[in-house]
Order: sequence, then structure tokens, then C-alpha cells
Amino acid sequence: MKQTVSRRTALAGLALVFAGCAQPSNPASEDATAAYEDAEVSAIDEEILDLIEARMAIADEIGIVKAEEGLPIEVPEQEEVVLDRVAGTGEDAGADPELVRAVFRELIEMSKDVQERHVD
Repeated sequence: MKQTVSRRTALAGLALVFAGCAQPSNPASEDATAAYEDAEVSAIDEEILDLIEARMAIADEIGIVKAEEGLPIEVPEQEEVVLDRVAGTGEDAGADPELVRAVFRELIEMSKDVQERHVD
């Protein structure tokens, strides 16, 4: 089991990846602009959390099937396919592919943790 801090760091990284890693170009921007940007980032954060929740719900369903069929929780080949795909997609979008890989590696670990709940 990985440390909680590692997961928080990864999820923060995910938020940055999906938020475009953008920071205000002028740190001394007006309060109204800063508040608007904070609200936008908060809305994006909520969307990310909703997507993570949806991914974990699917992982739970997959865990049930794997338990019923006697399939392994870990499938390294499939994990690499996912990591390669998202790293490429992230890079095409201008994100650091290694950061994207790290974030999704954490999501995969979280998914496996959820799936393992169904193993006897």
C-alpha cells in the first residue's frame, strides 16, 4: 500500500495536468480576476474528483468480475498499454508525459486497491 501523501501529490498533479498547468501571468492581478480564476479552478477540481469517483466505481465493477472469474487484479501488460496511451495523449496536449504517467500510475494503484476488496 502506498503512502497517502503520494496519492495526494499524484492527485494534485492530475489537477495540474487537466487544468493546463496554468498560473496567472500577473501575480498582482485584481481581486475580482483572482476570485474568478479560483472559482474556475475549483470547478475543474470538482470535475476531476467526479471523474476519479466514476473511475473507481468502474474499478469496483471490474473487481467483482475478476473475483467471480478468478482473474488476477494486476495485469502489467494492460497497465503499460494505458500508461503509454495517456502519456502520448498528454504529450500531444502539451503536458509532461512522465507527469501524466505518474498521475495515472497512481490512479491504476487506486483502482487495484478498490478491486482487491472483492478478493477473498
